Amino acid sequence: MFLAALPGYARQPCPGKRSSRTKDEVLLGFEDFTTQLLAWTLWWNTEHRPAPLRGWTPLQAWQDDPTPLRDVPAADLWTFTLEDAGTRTLTTRGIRFRRRDYVGPWMTGQTGIQVRVRFMPHHDHRIEVYHAATGRYLGPADLADQATDEQISAVRRTRSARARRPALPDQGPAHQLPGPLPVQHQGQRPRPAPASLPGPRRR
Repeated sequence: MFLAALPGYARQPCPGKRSSRTKDEVLLGFEDFTTQLLAWTLWWNTEHRPAPLRGWTPLQAWQDDPTPLRDVPAADLWTFTLEDAGTRTLTTRGIRFRRRDYVGPWMTGQTGIQVRVRFMPHHDHRIEVYHAATGRYLGPADLADQATDEQISAVRRTRSARARRPALPDQGPAHQLPGPLPVQHQGQRPRPAPASLPGPRRR
């Protein structure tokens, strides 16, 4: 409803329902889009009265609902945005996801384990990794070809610390960990970070 009224909207449900875009149509910038989206959200929740709610606004219906609520810590809210990508095997190059390698310092010495990958749609610079059998959160993994200097240093520190410790009989060689981090990928399309207030776009 909101998106269909914006300049540049191209997903028409049926041909002929909306006139074709003019060539000089001006698209919204990120800050203007965020401002309009928040204004529309406020209108929808506090003024709009959908027929199924029988004269109530969505906010009134929400406030009148007796269903008990459970507060979720703010730090955990982002996990509700993740999608499941199935299981993978952690190799010496990290985790392969969508034909690209992801690495993290915590992977050192974990080669061969089965993991479950979850990710935030449209933000493919990082994935979240869980143990496939237990569901235990293992840690984040970043694109190997976009790793920052700090991330590279963290991998190297973990590698060095692991190499100084003798391997246990059932753990294999102490040097098993994701391989070297390639140079930054030049063709990656930047994705904006989530935003809840108008402002410049953030990565």
